Amino acid sequence: MFGPHDPLTKAQALTVIIRMLDEKQLDESGELWRQAYYDRARELELVKETDVAALDRPVTRYELSLLLYRASLKQPHE
Repeated sequence: MFGPHDPLTKAQALTVIIRMLDEKQLDESGELWRQAYYDRARELELVKETDVAALDRPVTRYELSLLLYRASLKQPHE
C-alpha cells in the first residue's frame, strides 16, 4: 500500500534513490528483495550500516538530505 501519511523508512528511501541512479532493474523477487538495494547502496557508498535490518526505521530529513547528496555525487554531471 502507498501509505502517503506513513513515515518513510531508510530502506524505502534507498530503494527510490537506487531506482533513480541505476538503469537496470534490481531483483525484487523473494522475501529479502531489499537486500539487493542494500547491497547496491553499499557499493555506491550511500550508507554505512552493516546490517540490512538497520534500514527498517524512519529516516530523518537530515538523513534523507545526506542520502540525496551522496547520490548526486554518483550521477554524471553534464
